[in-house]
Amino acid sequence: MIAALVTTMVIAGSTLAGTGSMGWVCPTLDNDPSEDGVWDVVLGAVKRGYSSEQDAEAIASEVQNNCPEYIPLLLSWAEKNGG
Repeated sequence: MIAALVTTMVIAGSTLAGTGSMGWVCPTLDNDPSEDGVWDVVLGAVKRGYSSEQDAEAIASEVQNNCPEYIPLLLSWAEKNGG
């Protein structure tokens, strides 16, 4: 579910919508720029207790605005996981 939403929101150019600070997303990907790193980001977002749509929007927005070099990684992960 989140994978499909991430794909949609990255393509749409999502903006952060009330999910609080996600400033840990890019450092997490910096430390592990792989699909495992994306899983760490997704699982971290899920633990925040927001809806899947809010999680996907927050992740997509954070990557687009602060570490766009990871957009291809995010889209690749999403495609392999139902996006």
